[in-house]
Amino acid sequence: MGYATVKRVPRVFDPRHAKQVHDNALPIRGRSPEVRPLGSRRDVDTYSVRMNGDDVEFVLYKTPVITYKPDGVIVLRTDGWASVSSHQFIQQVLGIPARGKSGSSVFYVGGQHYTMTGNNPLVIRRGEGTNAWRVLEHETLYGYKASRKALTNVRSRYSEFRKYLGGFINLRREEHVLHQGRAYERRFNRINFGVQEAVNLFGVMDSTYNDAKALNREKTDCIFGKPTKLYYFNPTETQKQDHRDAVRKYEENMKAFTETIVNGQPEDVKHENFYRGAMALLVEGYRESRSTHNNEWVLHDYDMEGWVHVDEWMPMIDEAILKYHAEEVLERVQLEVGKTPNPKYASWISEKV
Repeated sequence: MGYATVKRVPRVFDPRHAKQVHDNALPIRGRSPEVRPLGSRRDVDTYSVRMNGDDVEFVLYKTPVITYKPDGVIVLRTDGWASVSSHQFIQQVLGIPARGKSGSSVFYVGGQHYTMTGNNPLVIRRGEGTNAWRVLEHETLYGYKASRKALTNVRSRYSEFRKYLGGFINLRREEHVLHQGRAYERRFNRINFGVQEAVNLFGVMDSTYNDAKALNREKTDCIFGKPTKLYYFNPTETQKQDHRDAVRKYEENMKAFTETIVNGQPEDVKHENFYRGAMALLVEGYRESRSTHNNEWVLHDYDMEGWVHVDEWMPMIDEAILKYHAEEVLERVQLEVGKTPNPKYASWISEKV
């Protein structure tokens, strides 16, 4: 489907015209149940029109995106498909500017932007004048904003560890040069570490790959891997329970991890804990930068090395700690009409199922 195809769909502003479009469209021969094309007959599997009681529905693929009610009300739904196709379809039929943003649909109606998420409707009616469309019903959206005071409070709990990391970086960072001598030469600081060092701290575990061994990351792989959204449509109870188990495991492991990097520890254990914490962050920071970060770190030998980009690593650490404390540092707020939730902060909250 493309722009040229959707241009064959008629522009329709009211239910009476929509009913005429339906009645004038000849059903496709041999189809059962009946299917009537909306626009070009060859595009019938993309655009169609049908009756649902007294309502006229303009259908994109299998979704009734535009529904005309007998009383003049028009209901827009995308069934969660905030796609270019959906937006082109609505803009062509109703003349309403539509676009996607952060997985949502944004419409410009009557001089105002309105956001639509999931299968929530936007209910409109056509009036008179230049800004003829007006909104009768729209979704109330909520999002999250960070509390500066809470952010400061959380960061202050780990101030001693952050100071330790500063010294850790100064001791271990090395300048790395990419494309040396070329016009696009790039220099940056990185920290290298041998896998043997990580093995000495965290040990090994049996790999799922034959008789191989893997670095034991059972207690550290949570650091940059907070489970948030449940990415299933109509999830089963088993999938919901798996998500709840993942959240519980994350909470348990992160609680144990942060207790080793929090302020106020006895001097006789603090240095060792801080060192283990820094190494855990090195291992998981390196894994997070790999395309295979969710896989096992299979150990063929202990001569392998990992590394982190210093300027990228420190912001990652800060965000990982704040994510763990998301319920404390984030405030749920009602958004202004037309605004979309901050996708960054939305990804910090574990979905309740």
